[in-house]
Amino acid sequence: MGRANNTKVIMYSSQGIETAFLERHSDIFASIDISPVSKRLTPATVELARDASAVCAFVNDVLDRPVLETLQSFGIKLILMRCAGYNVRIARMVLVNYAPRNWSPFLL
Repeated sequence: MGRANNTKVIMYSSQGIETAFLERHSDIFASIDISPVSKRLTPATVELARDASAVCAFVNDVLDRPVLETLQSFGIKLILMRCAGYNVRIARMVLVNYAPRNWSPFLL
């Protein structure tokens, strides 16, 4: 959070518990600048991702064609999802103490 490096992730729809987790375990994410944003990802808020390498969306965020095309125009090639459960055909990236009120798995 706030580190200077080449990997910046905008984490939309973030909640206090997630921000606290990131701060508590900042050593795990030392090479990634994760910027929590409480706003949902929508056509009106997609601009927040302009300088990011990736976005992390929550289940209620909007990932429709206009949002995806805008993210693509920004050069974003990775969209991470925070949600309970996963499709076995989707690659799992990270899982830390899974529980509904803990950090959810990142999915590709």
